[in-house]
Amino acid sequence: MSIAYTDIVSVFDDTNLYIAFTKGSVLNMSMFPAITKNRFNWFVDNWTTLYQSFKQYANGDENLESVLIDFDSVIKSYKLGSKMNVFNDSQKIQLYQPFLETLSLNSIALTTAESTIVDTERQRLLNFTIENFRAMLKYSKQYESDLCGNIGLSDPYALKALGTTSTTKTNSPTLSSLEYIETIIELNKYIVSIIYQLKQQVERPPNLIAVANQNVDTTSRVRFIDGYTSANSVPFEQSLEHMAQKYMGSKDLWFTIAQINNLQPPYFDPTGIKYYLITPGANNSIIVADTEKYNLHVGAKLSIGSFKIKEEVRIVEKIIYNNNSTMVLFLSGDRDLTKLQVTHKAFARIFAPHTISNTDFVLIPSFTPATLKNSTTPNSDSLRRLDTALLNFGVDVAHDIDTGDILIGTNGNFVLSYGIKNIKQAIENLIKTTKKELPFHPSYGIDIEFGARFFGKSDLVNIITDSVIAQIKGDSRFKNVSLSGVEVTNTSISMKILVQIQGVADVIPLTFLG
Repeated sequence: MSIAYTDIVSVFDDTNLYIAFTKGSVLNMSMFPAITKNRFNWFVDNWTTLYQSFKQYANGDENLESVLIDFDSVIKSYKLGSKMNVFNDSQKIQLYQPFLETLSLNSIALTTAESTIVDTERQRLLNFTIENFRAMLKYSKQYESDLCGNIGLSDPYALKALGTTSTTKTNSPTLSSLEYIETIIELNKYIVSIIYQLKQQVERPPNLIAVANQNVDTTSRVRFIDGYTSANSVPFEQSLEHMAQKYMGSKDLWFTIAQINNLQPPYFDPTGIKYYLITPGANNSIIVADTEKYNLHVGAKLSIGSFKIKEEVRIVEKIIYNNNSTMVLFLSGDRDLTKLQVTHKAFARIFAPHTISNTDFVLIPSFTPATLKNSTTPNSDSLRRLDTALLNFGVDVAHDIDTGDILIGTNGNFVLSYGIKNIKQAIENLIKTTKKELPFHPSYGIDIEFGARFFGKSDLVNIITDSVIAQIKGDSRFKNVSLSGVEVTNTSISMKILVQIQGVADVIPLTFLG
């Protein structure tokens, strides 16, 4: 049963606490008003130490200094005999939140009752369903609409969607009112991202084409086919028109692909915008200018790199906006972002929202039902790691297995090799190259010419297999490699190799005949 929210503070509190519990973040005093209320005497008794800590945190910031003066006066009034616990006022707790956030629960000896409060809140929030967050979002959007109406900035389309009418204008827009509305909008984005994450776990993806049909005027002749029962994921090539012609038989169906992939104009962003890091990367976070903050959201894909680090794809998992026109992006993947150095021109390449780039995969709709029955959605983190690992391995020009010639497609362009196919091609190229054959890469290749006769000599077989394994291990794109079997005849050698590429734990079995 969903909760009926009646104040925006509860929406903020539940959202922040849910994110903290699910992300394993450090818990602090501001997240638990019930604990804060009962701790007022503790603040009074320890105020000398706390004040110095808060003063250092404020560090001359005009707004924080003003709040600290108010906080200090409240504590002094209590000591002089007022005996008023201002923490009973939720607005005061919200006012002092920046300072309460600096007090982690780990640094405070919680009582048994306080520990029970934390455990109860954890159980309550982790049991939240999509309906709970939808109720939260409904209230928050209505609250946002009322704020906009109060300053005469109502959105008629949003009001229609909410099924409500505009509130009467009572005030003129001010910078502070606009900033507060922006805060509520950001809150709504977080809630939407949580709903999306839960939908991935428990629901099927929506039929975006059917939704598109509902938005077409009833007098229009335009209609989208919504009878597709499955979709195949393929690498993006050239343009949506090209993809539609290649996979669906008509370039006119490009907009169907755009709809099912939730793409929006300009649909294709081949280069993105490169933003150089302001400070060196941390374990799993980077800091860049917040120029694109309105186009970047949790779950978005971007790429990172430098002139020393090969560009790789990551997923935005969390965003923190600073007061100095910068933002902190917490990214998925290995916690190795310290490799991104400002002196190496480290950057983040941010793409336009709801667009695709040359390294993306797109869904091609199909009338054929999926062959998997009772399928479940794989773990999203696992999919992200596999997607990122295959993209990081790279895309190459495809070669003919027998002749080694570069393959040209019917459209006159190079045929591309990607995914598992490119992993196998990389090893095939290695096996078919004799050491010192390439003058600029004399160490690349194996120690015997491909096609030599073996006659079952075990020492020669060992030279071949050892050389192949050693060369694969020398390729930084591979994490591990092992030989699972060898079959030898007078004219050939067959090797079964198990490889792991960087970024995933999956083992890929490959067989090569030479």
